[in-house]
Amino acid sequence: MFKRTLQCVFVLTIVLGFMIAAGCQSPSPTAPFVSSGKVNFDKGKYDQAVADYTKAIELDPKAIDAYIGIGNAYFQKGKYDESLADFKKAVELRPGSAEALTGRGRAY
Repeated sequence: MFKRTLQCVFVLTIVLGFMIAAGCQSPSPTAPFVSSGKVNFDKGKYDQAVADYTKAIELDPKAIDAYIGIGNAYFQKGKYDESLADFKKAVELRPGSAEALTGRGRAY
């Protein structure tokens, strides 16, 4: 009986530890800007989307979602050279990103 209780306490401690660790992760400082960029992109406000994504990159130069977002916005504006540059940066940061590779291919 004692062994079984001890096992249950151990499992519950592990589960609780994982739950606490998951809740303690602070959101990325780039998240509000990337989110706003996506909203503006969806509304067709490409210049504002670029501005939002640029703010995210200023906070974190490795914000791949922001580079992809800028690449998509420039692509929609017909600015293919700018689009290509941002997709290339995204591929550099995460070589296996299907979204970055696809965007780079479209921009060529």
